[in-house]
Amino acid sequence: MNTRKMTPLRPVFHFTAPYGWINDPNGFCYFKGMYHLFYQYNPHGCEWSKMYWGHAVSKDLTHWEDLPIALYPDQEYDTDEVGGCFSGSAIVRGDRLYVFYTGTSRHGNMLVQSQCMAYSDDGIKFEKYSGNPVVPHPPAHEGEVSNFRDPKVIQAGDKYYMVVGSTTGGLKVGDGRIFLYVSDDLMHWQYKGILLKCNGEWTSMCECPDLFPLGNKWVLLFSLMHAVNAEKTVYAVGHMDFENCRFTIETTGELDYGMDYYAAQTMLDPKGRRLVIAWQNSWEWL
Repeated sequence: MNTRKMTPLRPVFHFTAPYGWINDPNGFCYFKGMYHLFYQYNPHGCEWSKMYWGHAVSKDLTHWEDLPIALYPDQEYDTDEVGGCFSGSAIVRGDRLYVFYTGTSRHGNMLVQSQCMAYSDDGIKFEKYSGNPVVPHPPAHEGEVSNFRDPKVIQAGDKYYMVVGSTTGGLKVGDGRIFLYVSDDLMHWQYKGILLKCNGEWTSMCECPDLFPLGNKWVLLFSLMHAVNAEKTVYAVGHMDFENCRFTIETTGELDYGMDYYAAQTMLDPKGRRLVIAWQNSWEWL
């Protein structure tokens, strides 16, 4: 049912949830004739809490129809009371839509973040993969990885690749990382290596990474949870070597100079356009 109605406080151009809390856009894609937008959602209150995936569709990216919640935090690996189903992405393979997200669970005092998958044949009802989590933990040999989230899955050639944001150490004192994984079937993933190290330059935590080709270059986006300077979302342009997990950066910059531009995610639509959408907020303002 379309619950979207004009009210004096509802933006006309920017997407908003029917009610409750909203943050990162997730799973931005085109499937079966519609643009699909998923998003971090708390339908029970106006604060960040246990996250669900809200869902809406559009034919023109301006007029949206609200659909039922796509993902519920209802499994052992994604049911943490202050986590739930964290951010992720979507990819179409054949006639099926796959979404990837970070499940959060708590084992004693330890918060566990793992990468999970769900799929849908109609773009509305999703079934979580019985083999979840598809990436149960960060690579142990890369040191202390205290956060491990926000998978973006893409296809390059005949392979699928996943970039995952992380930090070594702690959120405020660590150093940001982006890990790269590879798969033949979207279900079984192999660790390739570290695609990017911040080395104290950008942030202690890389969130919501995105990787895509643009012309004859590749672009890597990531958002800065604890920025060294005032940036919110950074881009790096360069050359990508998937086989050797090497991203050679030629230039970097800030994607948007606004004060509230975070968790940017892109998609390639049927018209060949690279579209980007972001959350109009940032952690410092919460």
